[in-house]
Amino acid sequence: MNTAVITGSSSGIGFATAKGLLSQSNRIVMICREGAKSRSAQELLIESTGCSKESVDLI
Repeated sequence: MNTAVITGSSSGIGFATAKGLLSQSNRIVMICREGAKSRSAQELLIESTGCSKESVDLI
């Protein structure tokens, strides 16, 4: 399992990149500015990919 650090991962290309990497069993670290939007994106990524909560860190 690789770890990827993704900026702007709460929407757009960053979100799509995060989703794609999680679908390939990678671990990601999300770096985002907006707290509530970031947590919502984190939950959506976990639900839509079926990955564990430990696979998605939020900074």
